[in-house]
Amino acid sequence: MDLSKAFDCLSHDFILKKLTAMGIQHTVKKWFTSYIKDRSQLVELKHIVHGRSVTSRSRILPVTRGVPQGSVLGPLLFILFTNDLPMFIEPYCHTIMYADDTLLLTANKSAESLEIDTYISVNLALQYCQNHDLVFNEDKTKQLIFGSKK
Repeated sequence: MDLSKAFDCLSHDFILKKLTAMGIQHTVKKWFTSYIKDRSQLVELKHIVHGRSVTSRSRILPVTRGVPQGSVLGPLLFILFTNDLPMFIEPYCHTIMYADDTLLLTANKSAESLEIDTYISVNLALQYCQNHDLVFNEDKTKQLIFGSKK
């Protein structure tokens, strides 16, 4: 299962609500809050006009989503944000999660039951993404079926 711009989509308010739901409080929650809240960004462009170097800047805008790119805490916050996905889609499949990559594993002796479990699992994953403002990338999500000869 592939998510588009997974680290950029995380709502700061949603992250903090999930941390509270996990029992993370007081100093640790304040630390995470100070890390993700009250950030701003701008775009700066340096270019040459009539032989002179000119710097142009956009307006400064608040950042209300995402975690800082390349940060050590980015993957951790994403994992904390999505750690309830396995409980949401069980018992239809098992999940293997690493940072923003997720595998949905279904197994069944009957091809028909396998198809049903897979359909339900993918639809539950889609519902989870919609509930959490995550973008499910259908073009990059692939399905692989293994079977035995009989």
